[in-house]
Amino acid sequence: MMMGLTACHADEDQLFTTAAITLTGSDTIYVDRIQGTITLTNLNTKERVTTADFDGCTATVNLLRGVYQVSVDGQVKYRDGRGITHIDNFRASQDQVSIVGSSMTIVELPMILMNP
Repeated sequence: MMMGLTACHADEDQLFTTAAITLTGSDTIYVDRIQGTITLTNLNTKERVTTADFDGCTATVNLLRGVYQVSVDGQVKYRDGRGITHIDNFRASQDQVSIVGSSMTIVELPMILMNP
């Protein structure tokens, strides 16, 4: 009985993986804080996963392996090259991201500032 339960658990673990979504800015800005929502849409199942749990510029999410569309909307507080603090809206997206590895998949998305 225990062998059957262990085998099912191992199969389920192989269906899921972890993705680390990192937002990047230009070389002339220094990000202090990001507040936003990441939406990952599985292109095969159309299932959507969202998170707003940022640690610095990165949010980590566990999800079913597959190909995803990733979009991010939010606000960023940053300092420019002169040290002046700004708060702007931003967007970031990528149409196809393969999140299929057994270890963590790192996805880097450039932020597009809406009020540069």
